[in-house]
Amino acid sequence: MPEVIRRIATSPETFVDRTHMGAPIDVDEPFTTDPVSAVPGVSYDDPDAIEFWWDRGALTAWQTVPATLATIDEHSLFETELFKPFKPLVDIAGGDPAVARQLAYQLRCLINVGLLTEVDTVTWRSPDAMLSSAQDYRPGCFGQQYHAWQATLDEDAVVFTTLPGNEPRPGTRWVDADMYWTGTGAMPRSAQVGSAAVHLYAPRYAANGPGPLETFSYLPFTHAYFPTERFDEVRQAGNWTLGRKGDGYVALWSWRPTEWRTHDPTVTFTNGLTQPFDLVAPGGADDAWIVQVGDHSRWGSFDAFAAAVTAAPVTATTLGAGADGLPAGFDVAYSSPSEGEIRFSTTGPLTVDGAEVPLHGTDRFANPFGTAAAGTGRIELRDGPATLVLDTTTWTRRADLRPA
Repeated sequence: MPEVIRRIATSPETFVDRTHMGAPIDVDEPFTTDPVSAVPGVSYDDPDAIEFWWDRGALTAWQTVPATLATIDEHSLFETELFKPFKPLVDIAGGDPAVARQLAYQLRCLINVGLLTEVDTVTWRSPDAMLSSAQDYRPGCFGQQYHAWQATLDEDAVVFTTLPGNEPRPGTRWVDADMYWTGTGAMPRSAQVGSAAVHLYAPRYAANGPGPLETFSYLPFTHAYFPTERFDEVRQAGNWTLGRKGDGYVALWSWRPTEWRTHDPTVTFTNGLTQPFDLVAPGGADDAWIVQVGDHSRWGSFDAFAAAVTAAPVTATTLGAGADGLPAGFDVAYSSPSEGEIRFSTTGPLTVDGAEVPLHGTDRFANPFGTAAAGTGRIELRDGPATLVLDTTTWTRRADLRPA
């Protein structure tokens, strides 16, 4: 292993890492019967490109639907578990690829369950706490195995939120198909500023009952995974729930009042947890969540962190319902004691102390150890005298200052 990788992984520094990754697949672009791919040299209609698109979860992106249907027919894939939920939709389209493409466009927020299009992530990391978010990624849309954000104090003391797609399914383990934890009925619109982040839930489609779309739905509440027994301390103050693990701290705020939901471990899997871990915000599928992390080096005691966070002004204003009757989202302002006044909206920009902060970037990654522009064939990392250079134009790799 290159020495620079070891040094970065064990770095005692507090820093922010930003990444931009994924292929540009915009299912919200205006509909056309002849879409043009934004990926150079890779066509939506080329049968030889189907592996490229499917590898990125674009099986049901409206641009690829005719090629997807041709591949499904060639290999009888509607008999498989993966494609079976989509068969009723193809039947509605009468099996016509052109009609199916139009239907896929109309249902684009529901059926692209694992689409991996372009995404911008932000990670704040200190030796005792970490916060990561996927910014403004397909907000309001359904997705399986999407993880919008997570606060991490160690491998077990983690916190995140979801809009669950179904009630917990009985069993002896959490499974991929159980969208109570492993997916999201609708992604939040997320924005992160250093050690603080805002996550706004407002589904862009109505919850579905029995019928051809019942697979794509959600429950009337959001919730947080907050395993209390994995923390050294957990306390609640108003709409805040706070936890400490070692010298790492996390605080979570919900616009809707929260309550702990109990689970019978003889019926549903709890991963050995016997104390509360499911923090539910009942009352609707829309909610505004705010998360703040910190550590001893910045705040000293957990008491000091808790006092500063719970005293910080927070306002969240619901935008009511749109013309379609769906929740329109929120305007939020949070005076983070570490990052300044953060303002964010379901529809508006992210600002910090009045200045707009872009949610999307172009660099493949940017952190104190290196920056690589998107599309570059060269990646260089450096920490003191340790370096690693990867060059895919010459297919060379050079790592200097290897450990003895």
